[in-house]
Amino acid sequence: MRARRREDPVPRPRADDLAGDFTSAWVYTLGSVIGGILAAMLYDRFVRQADAPGTDDL
Repeated sequence: MRARRREDPVPRPRADDLAGDFTSAWVYTLGSVIGGILAAMLYDRFVRQADAPGTDDL
């Protein structure tokens, strides 16, 4: 009788799992672009105006 191979508790990715389907990659790209634009707008609106010279109320 042959000894049974023990199952690996951590599943290892196969080559076909890692390559091929990038149909949803646009979501990550678009999310990063929109997030960057939103962050720049919020910075420009709130942070930069707070740091502007001559806006201190003494």
